[in-house]
Amino acid sequence: MLEDKTILIVEGEVLIALDIQRNLAGENARNIIFARSAGEVSKIAGSLPAVDLAIIEIAPSDSDGPDLARRLVAHGVPCVMTSTELQANLLLVDLEHVPVLLKPFSQAQFLAALRATLAKTSLSQLE
Repeated sequence: MLEDKTILIVEGEVLIALDIQRNLAGENARNIIFARSAGEVSKIAGSLPAVDLAIIEIAPSDSDGPDLARRLVAHGVPCVMTSTELQANLLLVDLEHVPVLLKPFSQAQFLAALRATLAKTSLSQLE
């Protein structure tokens, strides 16, 4: 599913980022880029390779994560967002098609969200 894809993980908690990486490795992902925040991504944006998929943490009272997701989606990059906020999706009305996984999430929930996101992207590219 993820072979030859470049995946960006934006996650402030190192252990959660490593758990996401483990789940991605189980799907044969090999090119994974880590950032601790959307601001960090902005600082290194010029040196980033093309990203095929982004997993972005939406932290409470942080508009940088949603803004990054908006920019990536506008450029055709599929995104999955994660959050500890039960109401995070209410703040992201313009990104309602982007799944938000509530932490803690299971490996099955995570992989299902990735598959659904990548399937939607593949279908939209065919249209």
